[in-house]
Amino acid sequence: MLVFVFVLLYVAATSASPIEPGWFFSSLPSSIDGKTRVNAASKTHTVYQNLWYHNQRYLALLDSSSQDEQRPKLKPELSQNTGLVPFPVKDAKAFAKNLKAGWLPGNTLLLDFPFAAFPENIGHWQETLVPVYNVMSSRDWLQEVQGNSKHIDTVFMLNLRREQLKGLDWVWEMLRLVLEPGMPTKGQSPTLLFYDQTEGLSATSWLAIENAIVVNDRYIHPEGAAGFHTPELGQAFRKQAFLDQKLLAPSKAPMTITLLSAHGGEEVINRQELLGMLQEVGQKLGMRVRPYTVTPQAPFQSHLTAMARTGLLVSRHGPMMASSIFLPPGAAVLELLPFNWNWKDFSRIYLNATRSLGDIHHFAWLARSAKFVRYRSENESRYAHWTAAECSSRECLEVHATAAMVADVETIKHILLKIIPGLQKGKSVAQLRQAWPEAVQNSGGTGLWWDVA
Repeated sequence: MLVFVFVLLYVAATSASPIEPGWFFSSLPSSIDGKTRVNAASKTHTVYQNLWYHNQRYLALLDSSSQDEQRPKLKPELSQNTGLVPFPVKDAKAFAKNLKAGWLPGNTLLLDFPFAAFPENIGHWQETLVPVYNVMSSRDWLQEVQGNSKHIDTVFMLNLRREQLKGLDWVWEMLRLVLEPGMPTKGQSPTLLFYDQTEGLSATSWLAIENAIVVNDRYIHPEGAAGFHTPELGQAFRKQAFLDQKLLAPSKAPMTITLLSAHGGEEVINRQELLGMLQEVGQKLGMRVRPYTVTPQAPFQSHLTAMARTGLLVSRHGPMMASSIFLPPGAAVLELLPFNWNWKDFSRIYLNATRSLGDIHHFAWLARSAKFVRYRSENESRYAHWTAAECSSRECLEVHATAAMVADVETIKHILLKIIPGLQKGKSVAQLRQAWPEAVQNSGGTGLWWDVA
């Protein structure tokens, strides 16, 4: 009797029935050989054929016939926040045949948002989505997929829930824009799949993805590349954004200085003093000045309209600067960089983007000491002695992201009086380019409690 029960359990474990088809997947084809194949020849993206998803993990199925060829192509991570597990089996086809598995057909773009705790940060969305546009536009990935589909069928948000993007029109419109070159017809959208929608799969279920496309953002790109591949591509993207919103794309920068502020975040404590100085400079040089406060939830069209009316954008570094890629040709950015804010080259996020368009000037003022910071508490002020290199923990970064900034108004005025005449004369980006201010590397101590004077 015990032997009989054991045999029944063994058969049940090795000959599971196919998974019931769901709204986003179908039954596993009997013809699938199960083996995961990796196309990683490009620096911009990787294509995985027959990538497996099981119990919230991604697996590459390797058997004796594919192990030697495919294993060297595998990296330990699928993307910045998602691992990839090599899964060796004797016979991949036989293994797949005995699985309780579903099939996600066609081409699936896997999107891993780099900082899932801050889904409303449109700055990180910009640096995530621009590389997607590069890859979709080149269409090189079409040579690396299997099957008949020649477009993106599904977008899978690896680490976000749908509700986290509620009300973020900027994100939805940007997503539509960057996917447009990868769609069969204009206006068509792929299936959108979010992390929480796969939680309903049982722990015994498997899902095979026919083609999984992972775009390398700057965090996983082998050279850390960011921005548009070519100025022409970036300029075409900007033009298309205005066309899709039925707005007239500006052909040149207006004589308007916009002081951009984020509603409820990235505070400049002496903003009124800064605004007064801008009005003084504007009056002297014949430029209009307008303050503009916006939120991530503002309509995408509002962001575009504000940028179209701007010739010089002045703003503290923050997510709202994501829309600077929509500034008119010949416009400029003066970015106010917070103290100790350079982990993973954060200070260059928007510089990388605007510079890649080729026709937007970008300058910066850097808070080089803690005297330009107003910490919210004595506890947070302990980070005042840390260097930019040491400020890599989440707590230190969040402290400097949320602490109020004191802008050095006189120095900023000097910068403006130096660059605006060149802008008004129509000088090129190359002619006016200045060295990017690097974070100060203090040598006076580590900032830890035993080393603070």
